[in-house]
Amino acid sequence: MKRALGILGLLVGATFGYVATSVAVRGTGQAVPSGVDVLEGRVAAPEGATLVESPVGEPFLYGEVRVTKGGSRAIDQAWTTVVGSAAIEVDTGERRMPLRLPHPEGWRRIDAVEHREVQTLEGLPHLDALDDVERLGPPPYVVVVTAVRAGDPIIARVGSEGSDGEARDVHLGERAELEAWIAARESGRWPIVGLLGIMAIVSLALGVRGLRG
Repeated sequence: MKRALGILGLLVGATFGYVATSVAVRGTGQAVPSGVDVLEGRVAAPEGATLVESPVGEPFLYGEVRVTKGGSRAIDQAWTTVVGSAAIEVDTGERRMPLRLPHPEGWRRIDAVEHREVQTLEGLPHLDALDDVERLGPPPYVVVVTAVRAGDPIIARVGSEGSDGEARDVHLGERAELEAWIAARESGRWPIVGLLGIMAIVSLALGVRGLRG
């Protein structure tokens, strides 16, 4: 039994060590896309596009509206709906190119969401589809909007498209600001590397002890 636990400890320790080394050397893998298959510019409203009224902030072209119970992260205390058209155009400065956006939950942006706390959902755009407000519990509620608007800077990979021709690796923001934001997040990986390293050492030590009986 001790030998089996010792082998398990070695395997777990080796796994933690590999992950710690990988994260330390390669980082988290996040990067602003670049290359010939990347479209970069500013969001432009297609001709005849209708703006979507927003419960938070200005009208938008496409986005997600979410309602949660204030202070709660429970899945059953959240409701979402996607509104608008995912088919937009990007003005590269030289021409306008069509782009089909993926679901908003996959976008990366510095100012990720807009939100407001409300005591009632009555009269707010798109929230009339929520017919079971009681499921969220009593107010206050938090209305969260993740959306794109005309003029927003955007960077997206279009050469390797996802399902239904959707773009991938969508970043909203100026390239320099996005790169600085990601670099700051990357620097925060070192505490994680340290924790994984400690867990690797402890697991390996326990494994060796188990093998020695």
